[in-house]
Amino acid sequence: MNVGRYDSHGLLRKKIIEFFEDPPMTEVYHKGERYTVPKITTQSLAVHLGYSSKQSLYDLEKKGDGWADAIHLARSLTKEYYELHGQHGNGSFASWMLSVMGEKPQSDDDGEQAEPMTITFETAEPVAEVKITKGKKGKKCD
Repeated sequence: MNVGRYDSHGLLRKKIIEFFEDPPMTEVYHKGERYTVPKITTQSLAVHLGYSSKQSLYDLEKKGDGWADAIHLARSLTKEYYELHGQHGNGSFASWMLSVMGEKPQSDDDGEQAEPMTITFETAEPVAEVKITKGKKGKKCD
C-alpha cells in the first residue's frame, strides 16, 4: 500500500479543501443546452490529489488516524454537494449519486402519510400521468 505523495494528513486535508473550493468543471448537455458544471466525483478528487485512481484514497483511509479523517471529510463534502443539488437542482441525479455512495437521501418523513404528488412526463404526445403516494409501511398505496 504505497500512497505516498503527502507527508502529512494535514497537507492532504488542505488539498481536499482546495478541490471543493475550486473544483474541475465539465460540460453537460440537457435538452439541447450546454452547461458547465463542477465535476465532483471521487475519481476527479483522486486525480486532483495526484493519484491515478480512487483506490489510492481508499488505501489512505486504511492508514487510520488523521488520514482516515481527511478522507471522511472528502466524502462528507461530496455528500453535501449532492444533497444541496437535490434540494436546489437535479434531485433525481442527486438521489442516485447518494445511493451509489451508500447514503440514504435525507427526507422529512415523520411517519405521517404525505399528500399525493402528480408527475406528468412531457412527450411528443401525452401518454401517461403518474400518481405517486407515500404510505406507512405495510399499507397499500394508491
